[in-house]
Amino acid sequence: MHGTDRKRFFGLRGASMRSLAVLLVAAVALAGAASALAAHPKKNARFTGIVIGPEINGFKPPVTFRVSANGKTLTAFTYSTLGCFSEGGFRPGVDYYTKPEALVKLGNLKVSSAGNFKASSVVSVYKGVGGSTTTTSTVNGSFTSPTAVTGSLTFTEKLSRGGAKCNSTPLDFTAKT
Repeated sequence: MHGTDRKRFFGLRGASMRSLAVLLVAAVALAGAASALAAHPKKNARFTGIVIGPEINGFKPPVTFRVSANGKTLTAFTYSTLGCFSEGGFRPGVDYYTKPEALVKLGNLKVSSAGNFKASSVVSVYKGVGGSTTTTSTVNGSFTSPTAVTGSLTFTEKLSRGGAKCNSTPLDFTAKT
């Protein structure tokens, strides 16, 4: 062997070897950047948004929650729906989505290190004059930035009076600070 002979890595020459090295460094950098881009919610922020669904009298169903001081929990997660058993005859100018019977309170939800959250079979009960409505919800979402989130939810409702039960279709939501 001569002093100028070098072992080749998988048969690559010097220029090809440098290209491979640059490519590997770029791939590692992009992988690190992708994990750094995972959106985490803004700590102590209040998020408000809408459940994408029917408007009633020009009002849309709200979704609201707060982010804990450490950013790992969504607190007081609440969304609104008129449910499966909604009756017609809405008076003009009234926001029925903010009535107590329309608000579904899920409480606290854990946020993953990737900025996602999910909760299944969360029970909320509204007790009214004519009986109670039990809503069982499933929700999941992802933070697209520290100040924006998208997600979807489904629910099942059961009326105490008469025992009627129904399931929703998946409903998407968005919220921002």
